[in-house]
Amino acid sequence: MRVSQCAIRWIKLVRLLSVLLVFVLSSGLCLSADRNPAPSAAELKQLQASVKDVFKADIAAAKSRAQQSALAERMVEDVQNDVASAGSDYALLTQAHELAIKASNTEMSLKVARLIGQRFDVDEPKLIVQTLRELAKGPTDKEYHQALAENALSVASEQIAAERFEVAKECYEVVSSIGVKLKSADLSKKANIGRTDLAELKKLADKLPTARQTLENKTDDPAANDTVGRFEIMVKGNWNAGLPLLAKSSDTAIKQASEQDLKLVAAQSPASPDEADAISQRWWELSQKQALPRLKQQFKLRAGQWAEYAAPDLKGFNKTRAEQRLSESEWIATNGSANKLMSLSRMEAELEGRLASFHGLLTKDFALCQAAKFDEAIATSKLLALRKLRPIRIRPYWTADGPFVAAIWHRDEFPGEVFDGTEAEVLEHDKAMRAGGWVPCDVAGYPDKDGVTRFGGCPCRS
Repeated sequence: MRVSQCAIRWIKLVRLLSVLLVFVLSSGLCLSADRNPAPSAAELKQLQASVKDVFKADIAAAKSRAQQSALAERMVEDVQNDVASAGSDYALLTQAHELAIKASNTEMSLKVARLIGQRFDVDEPKLIVQTLRELAKGPTDKEYHQALAENALSVASEQIAAERFEVAKECYEVVSSIGVKLKSADLSKKANIGRTDLAELKKLADKLPTARQTLENKTDDPAANDTVGRFEIMVKGNWNAGLPLLAKSSDTAIKQASEQDLKLVAAQSPASPDEADAISQRWWELSQKQALPRLKQQFKLRAGQWAEYAAPDLKGFNKTRAEQRLSESEWIATNGSANKLMSLSRMEAELEGRLASFHGLLTKDFALCQAAKFDEAIATSKLLALRKLRPIRIRPYWTADGPFVAAIWHRDEFPGEVFDGTEAEVLEHDKAMRAGGWVPCDVAGYPDKDGVTRFGGCPCRS
């Protein structure tokens, strides 16, 4: 039964990783290729007429929002993504964009706007803002407009991270208009907070060139470190770059918290629960004193990150407080998008670096690698075991540089190991493990360069 559950988890992981791989590959292709020029107005008119003629019956039949969305999806699927078809592809995408907006399909409309921006030499941020504005003219459905406002807030954050402050401001204007339409005090408040935050970010950005130039000649300058450090954290959400700078900040409280945090991160051993709880509490208290919403939220996220680490091993009031801090920080909700926050220990940083070099990735619940040398994969597996990540899939293969491994590790309460050797050694090890009540989860082998010796990966579970 346990083996079948493992197989189910493996199938789910493969599906997820396949989606991720397709996304990464397709994104890489889009970004690496030169964007095509958009057709002229006259050319576009002719091309769109051709598209409308081909889809004439479908367009006439698409009366409902669901039908319009489905037709937009079909048009996107017909895009060929090659140079020869650039003109017709642009016409298809613009027609699909128009249909998606007509259908009040926010997700599809933004998706198509981004596809146009990736493929063609157009102002993508401007197109996205125009899309949000057009969608805001849609039906007076409260739930629809609430979701649209949340999308606009998300786009604003993306544009701030890209330092496109004017575009972000226009996104907040869309949120404000929706707030007025819905008579929503909450949305109006979010729009006002965003605009206030944005004004301060622009002031900080204006100081940035001078601060960076100062640091080239005077690396310990407190004011310059404070400016650049705040910018990296507030605008980029990048604690890896910002925290060492804030450790030299002109703000004494922020400087001391950053120094304490860095000391724990740099230690050879992971922080104790009490140490993690203390720095979490310090960031939380600092967050409450910040006037700028974005800096307040970043400090809360860091507090939540440390609280998640500490809470399981705390007791009594400290445990309850850490769990509450974790919940209120929104760290769990934003974990996926807050991945630039600094690792909590040297071990974490080492693992992240290792897996990145192996063409893999590390998350809280699983890790994977595509190209690790055999001995490096085994060493990495021992480090991952400290995080309770157990190997569930090992695929060794031979290269000109020796044996390499593709592997997946998954969080599990059961222990696991990777064993390698000759075919006979693997079989003998398997026999001994079975005698101890263990069952192999995955076994793989391959011929070496001489076609004789077989190496095996043998994760086991009780």
